[in-house]
Amino acid sequence: EEALKAQTLAARTYALRRISDKKIFDVYDSTLSQAYKGLSVVNDKVDNLIKATKGEVVTYNGGLADTVYSASAGGYTVDSTFAWGGSDVPYLKGKPDPYDNSEYATYWWNVNITRDQISSAYPQVGVVLNVEITNKMFDRPVELKITGTKGTIVVKNKDFRDAIEKAVGKKLFISEYYTISLQK
Repeated sequence: EEALKAQTLAARTYALRRISDKKIFDVYDSTLSQAYKGLSVVNDKVDNLIKATKGEVVTYNGGLADTVYSASAGGYTVDSTFAWGGSDVPYLKGKPDPYDNSEYATYWWNVNITRDQISSAYPQVGVVLNVEITNKMFDRPVELKITGTKGTIVVKNKDFRDAIEKAVGKKLFISEYYTISLQK
């Protein structure tokens, strides 16, 4: 029950922190806003938690805290600067999460990407011969080296993911926690 109250406070604070008079809406109905599903998921239990914590929020230094959360982080959270860039948020530091385990659907995931798709994303290297994670932080890729018949480039993790998803035409990566192995 207390964990659900904490989650209620995190969700309320997250939403309040994102209220803006510059947009016609404040949260997305997708993972862009913590997978907000709207009123369709409100039931008596959720309604009672909302009422029990009415007016309560999470604060830091007199303002609303940035209460981002995730269903699964692969057993280890990361620093805010690694996850989103920007300024360091002192209370959003990477650490092991002993409660995050392989029971969650997003803990383990597989994506198959062909060499042709990688080559399409990076035509400047020609036909891709190898992709190697060259730098990691919190066991997640930071930089990747792509070697092809026309040369080698080093790219940032986010740029790699964006380029692959653009070449394939859909979202593939569930998180930044992945490894790569090229099939022969």
